[in-house]
Amino acid sequence: MPRRSTMGLAACAMALAPVAAFAALGDVSPQGYLPGGAAAPTDVDGAAFSPDGRYLYYSQDTTPGDVFEYDKDSHKQIYVIMRLDLEKGESLSYVTGPGGACRPVPSHNGKHLAFVRRVGAQTGLHLFDTQSGAIR
Repeated sequence: MPRRSTMGLAACAMALAPVAAFAALGDVSPQGYLPGGAAAPTDVDGAAFSPDGRYLYYSQDTTPGDVFEYDKDSHKQIYVIMRLDLEKGESLSYVTGPGGACRPVPSHNGKHLAFVRRVGAQTGLHLFDTQSGAIR
């Protein structure tokens, strides 16, 4: 039986925004593959634009494999925050590390990026300094 989702329309649009941005830049073929034959990201979430509109931040599951697994070790890195440069068409792992990083929200001036990370048995809100790379 197919798995059903209770994801609302707005959440669906946010989840697809990174793939739509890749497609707009010509980085994803109609079949869902990146240039060179790599599969397009399938587990992306939490898209947010930088205040100046240059970057798109999103969370992506970077664990190996192409099948969803619910029981991954949350103390290791599962999700990373990616930053897509909409001018250059380049994407990079922006916030990484143990406990992962997801749900990026840039500050109004673009100097900080709020995100969620798992530390031990707690999930907490953290701030990434976009100029120094420091996390608090």
